[in-house]
Amino acid sequence: MQISAPSLSHTASIKLMITLLNKLYSNERKAMNIENLELNKTEKSLLLFFESCSVEYGGKVNTTHMNNDDFDIAKRWNKSDFINFGRISFNSITKNNSHWVKLSPTAWSLAHKERIARFNRLWNNRTWETTDE
Repeated sequence: MQISAPSLSHTASIKLMITLLNKLYSNERKAMNIENLELNKTEKSLLLFFESCSVEYGGKVNTTHMNNDDFDIAKRWNKSDFINFGRISFNSITKNNSHWVKLSPTAWSLAHKERIARFNRLWNNRTWETTDE
């Protein structure tokens, strides 16, 4: 008598493969190397805005400062776990804050790196002098 392992149907095999690939892709996205990330000017600005919202307002976002492109970027980042972004519960919404944001460790690192770069650009282009100059 020969005993064989149960076999998966073709459909079940494909579903299992897709599930495994999605998990692999998800883990790959979570382990993003910030050195390889290239953000455009709009994305950098939005990241710094979200970083400010996180630090100054505990993650509450005043979306009157966001346009449709910003929302599209936020949705894309949310799907990739670069940030978590969503609506505040109806009972907790205030006049200026209807959304919240939480940055991933990668987003925090990239925001910090961009803050330094922004400071250096502004410092190098300043129109005033220090007392030591």
